Formats: sequence, structure tokens, C-alpha cells
Amino acid sequence: MKFLALIFILTLSSLHAEDNCGTASVNTENMPKNNDQSNLAWCFAWSAADLISFYEARAFSSYDIALKYHNRYPNNDPDVKLTELGGSIDSTLVMLQNTPSLCLEKDTNYTDGNWGELSDLIQSFDDDNLDLSQIICSKKLQSLDAIKNLSSDILKIIQALPRNNRLAAIVEMSCGNRQKIKDQYSVSSRKAAYDGPDKLMNQLDEILSKNEPVSIGYDIDQILKQPEDESAPYPHASTVIGRRLNPKSKQCEYLIKNSWGNSCPKKSKVECMDGNLWVAKEVLKNSLSEVSFMIKNNNP
Repeated sequence: MKFLALIFILTLSSLHAEDNCGTASVNTENMPKNNDQSNLAWCFAWSAADLISFYEARAFSSYDIALKYHNRYPNNDPDVKLTELGGSIDSTLVMLQNTPSLCLEKDTNYTDGNWGELSDLIQSFDDDNLDLSQIICSKKLQSLDAIKNLSSDILKIIQALPRNNRLAAIVEMSCGNRQKIKDQYSVSSRKAAYDGPDKLMNQLDEILSKNEPVSIGYDIDQILKQPEDESAPYPHASTVIGRRLNPKSKQCEYLIKNSWGNSCPKKSKVECMDGNLWVAKEVLKNSLSEVSFMIKNNNP
């Protein structure tokens, strides 16, 4: 009898887990590709690009969004490069409400989908010690529409600009057809320090149940590390795009759209699919620091 009772309890638990873990799937067709941020510290812009692209149905450039953010919130430390600076997800989403237009992802795809190389190129443009003409030649960028008609005099002017302005000028040259933001949005954010992990997960579930994306700030090291590892926290930003009940483990899992390209982390303890990570609910909850999302305002 005790054995049967235990089986009954486990069955109820499984059903209860399934009831609270409805399948959710965000349509990523209009989002940027799984670009590899490489050594750039701009993961916040990757996730912001995911959200605005989803709602506006056009893939916007994370590089353009990052540069707009750093122009709005400048860093005055001359020893820190622009590409080494992180940012706030919710502040970026709020900033987008006052941004009249954005550059499309395809207009800053200088390396034809070689995302790691593209991020390295952006870092090169941010280096005071490298000459722009030499970078353009070594990277074979002369044929790009944004660059092929530039005279040496214009390159010298751009070279003389401060780092952040120089990089922004190069991106700006690529975006002859900037796209206007069509709709108005509200932005909401919850912080683990104030709201606690349970409220963050409840909020994430509420938005995800509408099949809409959610930006998260989290410690990705908590997700990827093996039990024996004792590495330092690794703050990161990504976008949650799915939820499922794992039929084998009976755990509720969430799909994280990452910004490390299509390859999967080595020795990861989580299931990885084209660079995206399936993470168990409790593991994700314990790693969260922030949940942010956008709401499209109804037109009058």
C-alpha cells in the first residue's frame, strides 16, 4: 500500500508540474541571428535587439543599439574602451522608446555572417592604436557600400574622432535606410534584490505564456558550470524564448537565446541547441538578477 501511495503522489506531482509548465514558444523569425558577441561586453544590447525586433518585425542591429546606449550614458574613463563597457537592459529598453530610428542588422553585417569575426572587427574600430585605412585593407572592406566611396580625407577625419564617436560614425555610414520605430511601448522590470526570485519567475512566466520574449540578467556561470566547479559569478544578459516540460526529467525548462553564436559551450551540463540553452526552472530562478520586458501600447 505504501508503494502504491508513493506512486500516486509521484504521479500527482508530475501532473502538477505539467499544469504549471505549459509549452511556450516565441517566434524568432524577425529577431537577429545568434550573433557571437565574442569579447564585446554588449550582451545587454543583444537582448534589447531581440525584443524590439520581435515587436517591430524587423531584425535590428545590436551594435547600433549599444552605441546609442553609450552615447546616452557616456563613460568618462579614457582607459576603458567602449567595447569593454556593459549596460543596463531595462535602461536600454526605455531608451528605445525615445529612439526615432534604428539600423538594421543586415546593414552592419560587414563579415557576411561570420559573427565572431564581426565582433572582433568592431573591437578593432574601437582601438586608438590601429589606423582605419589599415583595418579596412586587412579586413577587405573596400567593397562595402558604406566604405568604398570614402576618401582618405574623410577616413582621417573619422580617425581623429574620439573612440565612441569614431565607431558610431562607421556604423552610421552603413545605415543609409534607417528604420523608424512604428509603435509605442511600455517597459517593465523586476530586480531580484527587491522582488525576490519567485516574483521574477512569475513575471517571466506571465509574459512567456503569451509567447512573447523576456530579457533576463543572470549569472550564466550558475547554469553552465559543473557541480565541482567554483568559478566566480559571470553576469550576463540573454532572452528567454521558450518553455517546456522535459519528458525525461519531468522538469520545467526554459530556452535561453544566447549571444555566443550557434556553437554550444563545452562541457555544459545543460542541453544546447544551435547555441540556445535549455535550463531547468530552479536553476534559472536561482541565477536571475533581473527580468525585463516590453508591452506594446494599444493605439487610440
